[in-house]
Amino acid sequence: MDIIAIQGEETSFHSDATNIYFGNKKKNVIYCSEFKNVFELIDNNKSHYGVIAISNSIAGPIISNYILLNKYKFNIIGEVYLPIKLNLLALKDINKNDIQYIQSHSMAIKQCEIFINKYFPNVKKINKQDTAACSREIYEKKLKKTAAIANYKTAIKYKLNILNEDIADNKLNYTRFIVINKLKSNNYLNANKSSIIIEISFHKSSNILYNIFKILNDYEINISYIQLIPTNLLSDYKIFIDLEWKNYISYIKSLTYIKKYSKYVFVLGIYNKFNIKTKN
Repeated sequence: MDIIAIQGEETSFHSDATNIYFGNKKKNVIYCSEFKNVFELIDNNKSHYGVIAISNSIAGPIISNYILLNKYKFNIIGEVYLPIKLNLLALKDINKNDIQYIQSHSMAIKQCEIFINKYFPNVKKINKQDTAACSREIYEKKLKKTAAIANYKTAIKYKLNILNEDIADNKLNYTRFIVINKLKSNNYLNANKSSIIIEISFHKSSNILYNIFKILNDYEINISYIQLIPTNLLSDYKIFIDLEWKNYISYIKSLTYIKKYSKYVFVLGIYNKFNIKTKN
């Protein structure tokens, strides 16, 4: 049976993403309070896989998780784009005027800032580790002045009232989750997406990024996402790039030439692009 570590609780968005990727396969899910715990469990061989959020279409990247990816360099074997519908939850019979605190994961709060500032301008926003755990705390401690931002499943589980539905600033709200493990896959020929890390030094040349992007363009490799994180040297950066292609051989050739302009190139994973189904 596969052991899968995720950040969050049973009704969290991480749990939803896990069920989408692994389907009805028998699995033992370990619920972690922090993302670093997921990496530690995999590193200590106590979990076969991990599922972690990496970015959101409204709130942007989770930089701390990119730093963890850079540290552990686990293999990315797949991804899930999950539509996110956030609701404002509170105990039953609580009036909106009673709310003095709104708590949730920091990324969830960022996704709802326009709503909060408009309808609850005076509340104190409290950042916590997990959306579902925030709701559970309200239920267990009977917090009458606190609301949580979480999903519908959490409201049902903890018998909370939905004060407002679908409160994200943009209704087309997606979070990207990646599935990681220690083992490298050999099934590359049918893959069409890759995540790589490139380290470059800008003091050597000001045209490094131009040259790298030109190589990718020449080989018809699409950049679907790019994220820079600084290193210990001011002129050096590590760049996380998600690449998509139609021809695997062209992808391999492009990496060969990219290496000429980089201090190093590390392939985090080669996998299949997730098919996002949107409603009109």
